[in-house]
Amino acid sequence: MDGEDVEEPPLTLFGLIRTLTAPATAPHLVGFLAVVIALFVTVGNVRELETEVAAAFVGMGMSYAAVAGMADHATFRRWVVAEKGSSPWTFVTVLILPLAVGAVLSGVLLMIVDAAGLRTALPVALAALFVAWSIGQGRSFRSAIVRWPTPAVAPSPRSSSR
Repeated sequence: MDGEDVEEPPLTLFGLIRTLTAPATAPHLVGFLAVVIALFVTVGNVRELETEVAAAFVGMGMSYAAVAGMADHATFRRWVVAEKGSSPWTFVTVLILPLAVGAVLSGVLLMIVDAAGLRTALPVALAALFVAWSIGQGRSFRSAIVRWPTPAVAPSPRSSSR
């Protein structure tokens, strides 16, 4: 394997959707979607909770970043991935660790922000993080498209001759 190039399948929108909705990852997608909807409804109805909701978004984002990074380890993987043939209860239990870590991180972040007197700055910081994330995603998709050209996005003959 030293020096061998591993062929990766082309990156497609359908491939991404298939990965997100796979039985192993679908519980996280559904759970995260439920949390996001609940937070959105909360901040829409109760104006005084903007800082708490921002802390929850940041905490959950950090939690899922950590989960994604550690899911390659076999021991950790059993806690967060619903393997094929698992009981239906597993689809709920795989959410416990990321949600618990997200709640703890949200609480710690909120305590730090409160202690520093920066309650109004946290929602602005969250917006800045979203902009940074969007830029990162755009760059990631651009490099993926360049790396794995498909007929739909392959350069036209005119543009390559310039």
